[in-house]
Amino acid sequence: MAKYTAKDIKDILDSAGDRSGFAFDKFGPYFANAERLKAMRNKFAQMLEYDTEHQVKRIAEHTQKSVESWFSSLAEIYGI
Repeated sequence: MAKYTAKDIKDILDSAGDRSGFAFDKFGPYFANAERLKAMRNKFAQMLEYDTEHQVKRIAEHTQKSVESWFSSLAEIYGI
């Protein structure tokens, strides 16, 4: 079974954010940025849960940390 790279995960999470109907906008309303980030975090939680339930480790620990760091930087950039 192939492991996800951080880039693969970020692409998947960006798609989940797109499906939320909200887009990041530095000058946009707080709720729009927050809802997009929330959708992305929820999708990541689902991916981690899948790994746990199916006893596979497709998301390496260092990749998980990289994605969490990315979430933090997005929150800082967009004031969430």
